[in-house]
Amino acid sequence: QEEEERIAVEALAKKQKEEERVAVEALAKKQEEEHIAAEALFKKQKEEERVAVEALAKKEGEERIAAETLAKKQEEERVATETLEKKQEEERIAAESLAKKQEEERIAAE
Repeated sequence: QEEEERIAVEALAKKQKEEERVAVEALAKKQEEEHIAAEALFKKQKEEERVAVEALAKKEGEERIAAETLAKKQEEERVATETLEKKQEEERIAAESLAKKQEEERIAAE
């Protein structure tokens, strides 16, 4: 009977040890899968951040170009306005000169 009990205890211990080994292996496999999933998620988030940063940089670049284009157009309009004002002043002076000449001719004719 003692021998049977000893064999039963050894068998039970062996069974428990095998179950523990299987459980530890299953846990290790699950942890490895979770680690791989976490790495994949991290890579995905980093890629999404990189894409977002590139999109933001592109948008900022486009806005900078638009602002530079607007500033250039405003400068061109300012120069055109100054040129027009100068031409109008020259025409005013020419008109005054013509009026003065006509007045002199009228006086001379009298």
